[in-house]
Amino acid sequence: MVFRKGPLGRDVKLRGSVLFVVIGAIVVMSVIGAAMSRLQGAGTGTEVQENRIDDAYYAAISGINYVAARITSAMNDPEASGWNLLSLNGTYTINAGQQFELAITKGSGTDYNIQSRGIMLTSGSSKQTNCILKTTKTYSWVPPTPPETPPNLGSYNFVNPSNRPNYAAYAADDKRTYPTGTDTGDIITRNIVVGKDYYYGFGNVWFAGTNTGYSVDGVSSFGKGIRMFLTFKFLTTVGDGFTVAILNGSQNNYLSSGGDSAEGGLLGYAGDSRVYNSNDGGFASTILEYVDKSGYAKGLNPPKFAVEIDTYTNKSDDSKWNPSAKKASCTDDNAFMNDLTYGSKKHHVGIMYWGDDTAYLRKTCPGPGDGFKGNVKRYTDVRHGSEDNAPNSPNSQMQYIDDFVVGRTYFLRMDVLKSGATATIKSFVGTCKGNDLNTSCVNEVYGTTTANHTGTLSDTKTDFSYANIASSQNLTGVTVSDSMTFTTSEATAFSNFLWGFTSGSGVAAQQIEFRNISMSFR
Repeated sequence: MVFRKGPLGRDVKLRGSVLFVVIGAIVVMSVIGAAMSRLQGAGTGTEVQENRIDDAYYAAISGINYVAARITSAMNDPEASGWNLLSLNGTYTINAGQQFELAITKGSGTDYNIQSRGIMLTSGSSKQTNCILKTTKTYSWVPPTPPETPPNLGSYNFVNPSNRPNYAAYAADDKRTYPTGTDTGDIITRNIVVGKDYYYGFGNVWFAGTNTGYSVDGVSSFGKGIRMFLTFKFLTTVGDGFTVAILNGSQNNYLSSGGDSAEGGLLGYAGDSRVYNSNDGGFASTILEYVDKSGYAKGLNPPKFAVEIDTYTNKSDDSKWNPSAKKASCTDDNAFMNDLTYGSKKHHVGIMYWGDDTAYLRKTCPGPGDGFKGNVKRYTDVRHGSEDNAPNSPNSQMQYIDDFVVGRTYFLRMDVLKSGATATIKSFVGTCKGNDLNTSCVNEVYGTTTANHTGTLSDTKTDFSYANIASSQNLTGVTVSDSMTFTTSEATAFSNFLWGFTSGSGVAAQQIEFRNISMSFR
C-alpha cells in the first residue's frame, strides 16, 4: 500500500521506519474496517452502502493518523527543519477507489485545524461516498539560533570542510587599493583570500558583522535592494571559479554551506556540503562530514541568487542526467552545469538562482535512504540552459568573457533593485584594458580624492549607469542582468538576507583574493 500525493503542496522526506509505521497503521485500520463490514446485516444493498461508508470513515481516520505521523517525524528529524505542515494539503490514494483529502489550516498559537475527508469511489460511476473528520493537532518548530557571536571573530564567518583548515582566511595585507576617503559604502569589510592550494575543496565565506542600522550577525533588511563593489584576483591557478551569493535570511545563517568535495563545478553554491571519505575529498562510497551546521536543510536554501564567475567548462551530456538514466551522477556528471563555450571563450559570468527539486539527481551516491543527512534538491542550482535553474527558464542569464588571467585585477559591480515583488539584478565584471592598472582606468573605476566620486564603478552610494560601460575607453568586460518576481512566500523569506562568497575547486586548485569590498543599501 503506497500513498500517492496529489498536485498540491511540497513534501518532505519520511524516514523509512516511520513510513512503515504509518503504512502498518493504515493496513490495520483497513483490516478492522473490512471485519466490521462483514459483521453487518445480510441485506445486499444496505450492506454495500454501509461498507462504502465504513471505508470512507476509515480512509478519513487514515488521513488523521498520517498527519500525526508526519508531525512526529518532523519534530524528531533535523533534516525536516522548517517544514510547513500546510504542505500536506492535498489528496492521497490508499488503494483503488479509496482516498483521503487533507485540508489543514493554521489555528491560534501552535494549533492546526485538521480536516480529513475520506473518499470511497464507486467503480464505473462518478458517485462517491464521503466521510469528514475534524481534529486539532499541535505542531511547532523553532528555527535554530546561531551563537550570539560568530565563531570566527571579525567581518566574516568561514565555513569550510574540517580537513581544509585554511581554505578561507583574511588577506595578509588589509590595505585597500584606493583611499578610504573615496569609499563611502554603508558596509566596508576586510580583504580575504579563499581557496588555498587544495584540490577537491569548497568553502563558503559569509559576512557576519554587526553594523548599527544595517546588519546583525551579517543579516540585513532586503528593503529596496543593495549595491556592491569589489575587486578580485586569481593568485595561483584558475580553478572552477566562485560566486557572490545573496541568500534569504529565513532559511540560512552564517553556518550555512553549499558545496560537494567531489564537485568543484558546483562552486560551493549548489550541493549539500558533503565531504567524501577519501584522502583528497574526491568521490567515495561513504561521506565523512557535512559542513553545513546551520540547523536548516543542508545546502544554501532558496530563494537565493548569485553572480557566478565560472572559469571551468563542464560540458553537458544529458543522457547521463535524466530520470530514466541508470547513472545520473557521481560519475560523468558534468551535465549538472551544462557549461557551453563560445568560440575561444570558455569562461563566463552568469546569474544563478535555485534548481529543480527532483530527487533522482544523486541516486547513485550514498542516500537518499535511512540515515541520509543530505539534501538532493540542491544539485541543479548551477545548471544552465534548462528550466531546472528556476525561475529564469529557459536560460540562465550569462555572458562569455575572455578567459581570466592569473595575477590580474578584475572589478565586480552588482546592483539589486527591488520594486514590489520584483528584483532586478545588474552586474558588470571586467578589467582595465591593457596589462596594467593605468591611471585613467583607476580614475574611472574609483574616482579621485579631489574629483566628484559620483558615477564611478566603486561608488555604492549611487545606482551605476551600466550603459556607460559600453563606451568606456578604459574598461573591458561584460554586463549581465536579469529580473525575477518573488512569490508571496519567497518575498517573506527574503525580507532579510545575508551575503558572501562561495567557491569550489576540483582537479585544479585555486586561490582568489577579494579586496575593496563595499556594500550600500538602496
